[in-house]
This record gives sequence, C-alpha cells and structure tokens, in this order.
Amino acid sequence: SAATMKANATRTKNAAYSAITNQVSQAALETPKLYGEWASGETAVSKPMGLFCNIMTQDPYSIAFAGDEMLRYGYMLDRYWEFDGNWNVKGCKHFAYWKLKDFWVSNLDIPDMYVDKIRFFLFGGVTVWRKPEYIGHTDLYDNMDWSA
Repeated sequence: SAATMKANATRTKNAAYSAITNQVSQAALETPKLYGEWASGETAVSKPMGLFCNIMTQDPYSIAFAGDEMLRYGYMLDRYWEFDGNWNVKGCKHFAYWKLKDFWVSNLDIPDMYVDKIRFFLFGGVTVWRKPEYIGHTDLYDNMDWSA
C-alpha cells in the first residue's frame, strides 16, 4: 500500500513537470508578444529627437557668499591627517582655519590641562595666523596663494 502511494505520487509529480515543460515548449512556438506602440519610426532618422535641459543656479549674491565661506573656512577634508607641526597650510598666505572632529596625541609630556585647552580650541575651530600684524589688516581675498 505504501509503495503504491509512493509510486502514484511520483507519477503525479512527473506529470506536473511534464506539463510545465510542454507549456514552455508551446510558448516558444507562438508569435512574439508586442508591448507598447510603434510611432514616428518613419522620421526617427531624418528628424532626430531633441534634448532639452534646464540649468538652475543660485543668484549672484548666494554664489559670492558661498565663495567667501570657502575662502574663509576652506573645505572639510574628513580624513586622517599626519600633522607635521606646521599650522600654516600650503596655499594660505596669511591664515589657516583648523577644526577637528577627533584628536590623537602620543608621547606628549605636558599636563592634561593644557592638552584639554588645545583640544577645546581645535574642536571648536581656530584661525591660525602667520604673523600677528596680519590680524585685522588682511583681506579675505588676499589670503589664497593661487600659484601653490
């Protein structure tokens, strides 16, 4: 009885697989299905399609403001920086702006109180000037050394 039930189940499964195979074979004999609509095919070569674009920009004041912010604060590097002790960045003639997200120090022989003060300034952002006489007498646009 169990062997008969198993044989019947196997025949039923094989018949189902055969039906699926027959449907796939029958579908291959049918004409291809067309979807969508064919239009303007006769002029597609002689009258090419057009390409249209709209360029959006900010007003001149907003562009100037963004440029001034870039000259003052630079750009966010957002990567590890091996600091060599030089606070004056190449390309900045009078000052450089520093702002850190993280701070690692090793082999430093000063009290933690002073390291905390340095960390406070660097996390908040600090402008480092090359010479004290530049403070208050430097134009923002003169800071960049465009040849660097």
